[in-house]
Amino acid sequence: MFLRMITALTIMLILSLADSLLAQWQKTEPKTRNDRSVNITGIVFQDHLTFLGTHAGGVMRYDGSNYTFIDMSSGLVSNEVRALAVDPAGDVWIATTKGVSVWNPKKFVHYTKGIQKDAVKIDTDEFTALHIDDDGNAWMGSKKGLYKRTPNDKWFFYDQKSTNKAMPTNEIRAIHSNW
Repeated sequence: MFLRMITALTIMLILSLADSLLAQWQKTEPKTRNDRSVNITGIVFQDHLTFLGTHAGGVMRYDGSNYTFIDMSSGLVSNEVRALAVDPAGDVWIATTKGVSVWNPKKFVHYTKGIQKDAVKIDTDEFTALHIDDDGNAWMGSKKGLYKRTPNDKWFFYDQKSTNKAMPTNEIRAIHSNW
């Protein structure tokens, strides 16, 4: 019960922070605001930076005083962001409607439909959920199943067929670790 209360309070704090950052951004970036969807789809923190995923405007990166955008013009595969995660190396994982992009200030890495990794072929563009677990595994949810990438770049895929229907559906909307 106590853990649920702490979780609920944490979620309320994060949502409050997102609203505060969004309000500040709208005051400081009025021209940009008209060109971008500001519906927040995810929020992650990396060191002193805050990353806000948006429904159709890519990712807003906030350093405490300035906003910059990570979007298709800077190499993101789609501006329609569905989820965000940060791995132990500090790379930001961005799930979009056209694949997953992994961003760091030096480069992008993209995982999109048709890419073959080990025995796993990525068979979808639309990713809906992301999670980096304590071991550094990247879990990527889609409408067709769940992809897992290990830190040493080994790939696995789980769906109803491969799990002998242990999964109730192939559509993954959220991924969380047990506490």
